[in-house]
Amino acid sequence: MLSSRIVLRRERAIVEQRDNFLNRQRMSFSLGADALSYDARLVAARLDVVRESYDRQEP
Repeated sequence: MLSSRIVLRRERAIVEQRDNFLNRQRMSFSLGADALSYDARLVAARLDVVRESYDRQEP
């Protein structure tokens, strides 16, 4: 009986470690995707400004 409890505790600990790892990876990916999306919007806004100023300069 004691050995089965130890095994179950180890399995539970492994599952919890895996879940924690996946949650950290998911959060890290989400933060990275948010930052990338923000940077892409900044670049798009800058390109719009450049395009507008270029269009104004042409006769």
